[in-house]
Amino acid sequence: MFRFSNKEEISSQILKTSNIIILPGSQNPFEESELNALKSFINEGGRVLVLLAESNQDDTSNINILLEEYGIIPNMDCLIRTHYYKYFHPKECYISDISINTSLNKDKASFNIVYPFGCTMNVNKPGVVAFTSGSTTFPVDRPLGALYYNQNTGGRLIAIGTGHMFADKYLDQEKNEPFREMVFEFLTTNDNIKVTPSDHDDMDVWDYHNVPDTAELSERPKLCLTDAISHTVSADYSKLFDHKMYSMNTSLVPEAIGLYEKLGVKHQPLKVIRPNFEAPLPPLQAAVSYNVLMFRVGIS
Repeated sequence: MFRFSNKEEISSQILKTSNIIILPGSQNPFEESELNALKSFINEGGRVLVLLAESNQDDTSNINILLEEYGIIPNMDCLIRTHYYKYFHPKECYISDISINTSLNKDKASFNIVYPFGCTMNVNKPGVVAFTSGSTTFPVDRPLGALYYNQNTGGRLIAIGTGHMFADKYLDQEKNEPFREMVFEFLTTNDNIKVTPSDHDDMDVWDYHNVPDTAELSERPKLCLTDAISHTVSADYSKLFDHKMYSMNTSLVPEAIGLYEKLGVKHQPLKVIRPNFEAPLPPLQAAVSYNVLMFRVGIS
């Protein structure tokens, strides 16, 4: 297999000389002409592998524009493991109960992989879920990979939420290498494939919920557990928080000034009182060393 790295603008002429295009963690934005060339490449029977990573608001890559054409939407999040196992960093997720679409895993073999520093994604038609996160990670059972297959031309697209799982550090860990071989087998084969949608493939995919800032909300409860015994607690937990309990304003200044008159204290600006430090010294003692000689006088 001949491989080369392209550092020039992606065009239809360059893509015609390639069978598989790999976009590993794109960091720079693509031009509109490049995205159109990639889209035409897929629709005409080309194969594309897109490797993503955990994202944030400062990312400049616009590869999601291409993925959204096929119903694949990367989320601005990161998959984490809920408890320690094998790998120290919580973003190095060991997944033992991964669910893989039978379009990829024809033999329905069992895989345990390490998924480091990757994001989740939402998948809609015409794309389908490729594999999920399992039950020991957070978010639970969310798509980590998606694929698209053109029944007419055989064009194929696979998007995976992390490219680090194929790096040297993780490729030999768990079954990442067999998983990579399975992905490339899907991209290189010329056999007709019947892509099975996730909702008909016995794959449990949970809905994506945005979790609020629980650390901030925990500082603002209206009631503690002991007070809640004599109160009717609403089923809506969001009503248990009062966002007006803490504020910066001057609404209590008039009431504070009125206390001077009630307490009979003169209202005047505070003055700096010069401190008077008393440091008593211990009594003086003579520092003289002397010896006492004792004699016993005998009287005969």
